[in-house]
Amino acid sequence: MSTRLSPGLHRCPAHPDRSPSLSIRRGADRWLLHCHAGCSTEAILAAWGLTWRDLFDGHDMTPPRPRPLTDAHAARLQVIVRDARARAKRAEHLAEWQAADDIRRHRRLAHWLRDLATAHGDCEPAWILADWAAYCDRQAGLLEGAMDEGA
Repeated sequence: MSTRLSPGLHRCPAHPDRSPSLSIRRGADRWLLHCHAGCSTEAILAAWGLTWRDLFDGHDMTPPRPRPLTDAHAARLQVIVRDARARAKRAEHLAEWQAADDIRRHRRLAHWLRDLATAHGDCEPAWILADWAAYCDRQAGLLEGAMDEGA
């Protein structure tokens, strides 16, 4: 067994690994494996053709049991999830308002440029700017309609 496993960081055999992500340590009576990319111990053992029995020195040949989730841990996880949802909702709301401000800014600029080009006579830029202004008007109308529906 010791010829197969050596302590330190190694490339994980259970996933394509460019840099070492598999930590191997020697415990009191067993080998400890942890893939920092998230591979399970079963997947690592299968990739090497080993079993759980190969990790133990013969005393206890069952895989370790996961520790139970305490009430304090569960409460902390609920707070983390609630905060993450609130941050995501605020970010989404902020993005909507920023998009609305951008559309309003484009609309004002399009109308100003259209009026400026029209004042200088009937020329091609005036028609292009009039089309742009009309497009901005449509976008602003769609945005206001969407915001009214969301409210």
